[in-house]
Amino acid sequence: MPLVLSAGTYFGHSGQLSVEGFAHTGPSARFDDLVTEGRLLERGYGLVMVDLRGFGGSTGCTEAIGGNADRTDVRAALDWAAAQPFSTGSVGMYGKSMDGITALIGNNLDHPALQAAIAQEPIWDIQRTMRSGGVPRSTTVSVPSIHNQLATQPQMPDDARYLANAAWDSPAGPHPECTILNTASYTDPNPESETWTLRNLAEHAKGTDTPLFVTQGFLEWNTDAEGMQEFLANHAGPSDSREPRS
Repeated sequence: MPLVLSAGTYFGHSGQLSVEGFAHTGPSARFDDLVTEGRLLERGYGLVMVDLRGFGGSTGCTEAIGGNADRTDVRAALDWAAAQPFSTGSVGMYGKSMDGITALIGNNLDHPALQAAIAQEPIWDIQRTMRSGGVPRSTTVSVPSIHNQLATQPQMPDDARYLANAAWDSPAGPHPECTILNTASYTDPNPESETWTLRNLAEHAKGTDTPLFVTQGFLEWNTDAEGMQEFLANHAGPSDSREPRS
């Protein structure tokens, strides 16, 4: 079957943004609307939800979003999804906010298995969301704080491997330094440094042609539209625009 893949930070078994008090473990409800209203499974697709490093059941230290860690994880997820015996080898990426960012990263990888990407309210250029004219925005604190909270979120009773992986970067785990390093990764003030140039998703979209569907608001400050025009100008894939009827 063709697969819809989402890779992100919100798929932990105990809850998306906090412990939600579930009675038992199970897949995240983040995209229940896609499964129920969208009838994804009934239409013959499979859904794969992937924990980026440091989140849910994955080991590793998270770092500032959109960098080499996320690219490596998305590439590995696409490789895995395309190679499974139940997969046709055709994969689409779907997400909103953080997992919308990874959909853009998937587009930029130009992976042969990726047939389409849907990104809802992503961040297009990470640096411009973190600083405005060189002045730090509140996102330089809020984004790493939220991700540190998610990365160390207590998990419910689960299988031993999942729990061990989830505790990898917790305060009592083997790598409590991960949250400190993640916070520090957002503090680079130089917009031209490698920290930020490799996270300019709009710039890295040049020459890509994955069919892309995006939605974007213009008032929400956390995932603003900075860099959207540049990304779409650099993207060479199929596109469509409609004029509103008068």
